[in-house]
Amino acid sequence: MVVEGKRIKIVTGRKTQTVNVYGDNNTEGFYSHKVRISSPTEFVAEDLLAQRNLQTIADLVQYLETTHHGVLEVAASRITPAVFSRKHKAEVSPSWCDSIAGYVEQALNAVVTDFQINPYRHRVEHSIHCQLYMELLKCPGLDGHHTIANHNIGFIHKEYPETTSRPEKDGRRGNFDMAIIGPVDEAAVNLEIKDFMVGLIKPGIALEVGLDYGASHLHSDWEKLKNSNIKRGYLLHLGRETGNPQDDKGLAFSNVYQKILVDEMNGSPQLAMCVFEGNKKYLKLIGQPLSVTEQSGSDNKIVTI
Repeated sequence: MVVEGKRIKIVTGRKTQTVNVYGDNNTEGFYSHKVRISSPTEFVAEDLLAQRNLQTIADLVQYLETTHHGVLEVAASRITPAVFSRKHKAEVSPSWCDSIAGYVEQALNAVVTDFQINPYRHRVEHSIHCQLYMELLKCPGLDGHHTIANHNIGFIHKEYPETTSRPEKDGRRGNFDMAIIGPVDEAAVNLEIKDFMVGLIKPGIALEVGLDYGASHLHSDWEKLKNSNIKRGYLLHLGRETGNPQDDKGLAFSNVYQKILVDEMNGSPQLAMCVFEGNKKYLKLIGQPLSVTEQSGSDNKIVTI
């Protein structure tokens, strides 16, 4: 199939399908456009596209986006990694996010407070996710459900798609560890349940969690939230002496958290942290300054930054 003189290649996998537009030189693997379809029920075939009599690449992309819930991955080639902003059909109400943000921050602080007392309560990060989920369920208004397209959905969601892909993802969106999806103006955007399933509702609150990782992981989580322009992003960074060193992959832990603390003054992302390293404990609760406790013999010296 050819549109505007460019070959179109359809690649179908078990879970997703891509419609690829070759570049000017028609070299295999180098595409000017790539549209990914994530639902097998929405997959297309060449004869179906031919019936549409699509005259331009723009017509092809628009048809795949609007009719088959495709995701445009711009310049998704081996030369230029794709960076695209997902065309969301709705955004969670900012005022609603503001109304529950305090409760979310209390939940994060509760996990950090418990961790500084019981750092080995959990063996792996997934258990921290479970603990945070249970704390969030205690928040007023987050333990129930709301309605999208006549379906009841919860408020707290694991592995929710990012708003915007990061360059290193080659056009694919990763996932937030957790996102909170609340009410939207459904009547104005005519939402379908598929829009929720494929992540077409932009969250106003997203959370990233790390256990026993170093500075590079914390910095990557911070970049993820910044890249997706989340109104209220939160970082939960926990570390034990048995975990990875905080200074890793050429990044100094002190430089990373100072960078985040400076950016935090602009609103988002916010950092909640408890790290044990050597004779020092770094503690940061949401809404409070970072304190570093240094133990020397029987004395504890606390420095607030």
